[in-house]
Amino acid sequence: MGETFLTYRGAELRVSMDVYRIENFGTTDGYVVICRDVGDIIAMSQQFIGSPTTFQFETIITKNPMMLDIIEQCRQVADQRVPILLEGESGTGKEVFAQSIHNAGRRRNKPFVAVNCAALPINLVESELFGYEKGSFTDGLATGKAGKFELANSGTIFLDEIGELPLDVQAKLLRVLDNYRVTRIGGKTEKKLDIRVIAATNRNLYDLVQAQTFREDLYYRINVMNFTLPPLSQRKEDIPLLIAYFIDQLNMENRGVGKHMSEACVRALSESVWKGNIRELQNAVTRAYYLCGETVITAAHLPKNLSNMRVGSAPARSVGTCVEMEETLMRQAFFQHERNAAKAAAAIGMSRATFYRKMRVYGIVN
Repeated sequence: MGETFLTYRGAELRVSMDVYRIENFGTTDGYVVICRDVGDIIAMSQQFIGSPTTFQFETIITKNPMMLDIIEQCRQVADQRVPILLEGESGTGKEVFAQSIHNAGRRRNKPFVAVNCAALPINLVESELFGYEKGSFTDGLATGKAGKFELANSGTIFLDEIGELPLDVQAKLLRVLDNYRVTRIGGKTEKKLDIRVIAATNRNLYDLVQAQTFREDLYYRINVMNFTLPPLSQRKEDIPLLIAYFIDQLNMENRGVGKHMSEACVRALSESVWKGNIRELQNAVTRAYYLCGETVITAAHLPKNLSNMRVGSAPARSVGTCVEMEETLMRQAFFQHERNAAKAAAAIGMSRATFYRKMRVYGIVN
């Protein structure tokens, strides 16, 4: 039958109701009504929709003083409900920090729901975030649908690329953050939330405020605790550590293979400018790993156009753009992991949401 509200002893309960008719030789003898608390149903679904949280502060690879300081500050607020804004260039590890904050606090065993705001269809953003009641849409579910905020209740919601949200959705998000209550589209009642909000962006939100494409009041609401992750160019000492980690992971994935990288190759990568930061570095290391047929990975296995980014080096012939390299790497990972997009995304250090979005862009068919 769907969802409805029941009043019991002065309290209003939201329930999912099913009605079954009792027949006896063609005659209706009565009806059986089964009601289930919607909260219990959502709690059960949370076990399946939450994003995996594999990262912890202890697993972040760094000896950079700025990074270590940010990690310590994030630890101090991990148990609080105060909103957190993570800023930084693409590929600096914002989701890694979001997961680590979640895992360091009291919500560690509760849902962690990651939402890539840029990947949501413009006409579905509001319903995806806040849900909708039955009858709100012609082609919507007959029973209505819980939004990401409801599904993340008692846990953490991670709003990646928050700067891409439309202004009308920003207004509703502000109301949710003001009183921690959410109303579904077409709904008349509010649902109270116990939720931790972590937002992230690779854009300058203050500039967006000045351009009037991001609400100023929302900016100050989510900017209570702000952490800006430094680009890889400011943490050069971490590059050899990251390279060693990526190769160790690849060796574990490819059992029986024990490759390592030459010192000259490590130096070449350390002297390069990584506009895509850690993600781009991982892509380059992964590509070199699979192109190397020997035990030692050398500079000959690196992308040829890498020298175009190298500090103090003369431009060399390019054999492909970064976009082409990314598409090739994604396709290789996708088919090597038997068309499992989640495993492929993890293998190349890309978030699942971004991997799925770029699959559509590159025409990679599952």
